[in-house]
Amino acid sequence: MIILAPEAVGAIKAAVTNQLQRAMNLFFGSVLATIALTVPAVLLISGVMNEPIQLGLAPAEMVLLGATLLMTSVSFSSGRTNSLNGATHLILFFAYIILMFD
Repeated sequence: MIILAPEAVGAIKAAVTNQLQRAMNLFFGSVLATIALTVPAVLLISGVMNEPIQLGLAPAEMVLLGATLLMTSVSFSSGRTNSLNGATHLILFFAYIILMFD
């Protein structure tokens, strides 16, 4: 949360003021920083504790990942996005959340 919160607040402010490029850059930077710090930390902790770690996905999660990557390529291939693309990404996100707790 310490890494994600400041950039997320800045990105939301940029989105509210209709600065889409700035908002996307902040969100992507936040995601990159979170992944770049979280994955090595988890791997280090699992190595110290001598616990095996699986960096794999269940079949349903693989389908959602593929759909998300496909939707992302459609969204960014034209250079312009619209609310329908954003709504589709949100639906995929909510589907992942539902399957995560199932």
